[in-house]
Amino acid sequence: MGFLHVCSTIHLLFYLKLYCLCLTIIDEKLRTTVEKLNEYSGLENIQLGSVTERKEEKILRQCLVGFNIIEELIQSCSCHFSIQLIVQTLFFVCVLTGYLFFGIFAFVKADYIATFFSVFYVVLVFWQAYAITTECTCISLIIKRVLCYLFAVDAEKVSSKLHQNVNSVAFKISASPPTISPGQYFTVNRQLLSSVSTSLATFVIIMIQFKVSDHCNDNSQMN
Repeated sequence: MGFLHVCSTIHLLFYLKLYCLCLTIIDEKLRTTVEKLNEYSGLENIQLGSVTERKEEKILRQCLVGFNIIEELIQSCSCHFSIQLIVQTLFFVCVLTGYLFFGIFAFVKADYIATFFSVFYVVLVFWQAYAITTECTCISLIIKRVLCYLFAVDAEKVSSKLHQNVNSVAFKISASPPTISPGQYFTVNRQLLSSVSTSLATFVIIMIQFKVSDHCNDNSQMN
């Protein structure tokens, strides 16, 4: 089960890193293109001629097309891996809770081999969750930067039709940014990892308190 869990995580990470890489390329192209466009004044645009304008507009149009493709791929990825992500999240919660609880009591009983095994497995599972949530967060941050660059495009520096396309993509991102959200139940990001970790820590502390209380009651009854 653990081996399959690691393999499925690596499989998912491959696609997430690929999307992140593609978005990074689009982000860099947009940044340089918008900076060049904003450097031109109206008089400079007339002097430079239509060749320079077409070159910058062509790059901007290619960035929009590329982003739309990546957006569709991210949505397809979210749908395709929805069951896997839900199962992995439940697996992460259950296994992490169990092994944390087991590891603490193994350490109390001075069973250091069991403690080492528990800590190793907890770190392995937590690393998988951290890797997935980090890549999803990276995708969200790059998309926010892309949105800023789209809003920074000056309407006077590009054709009206292209500016309408830029605004259309920008408003679509603002209204519904592409995210990895399996089944629309939750969004995979670092905030999810922080929330789950906090809940797990609280649950483990409560379980330990109950266990200590039961142990004290048993000792009092024996006395």
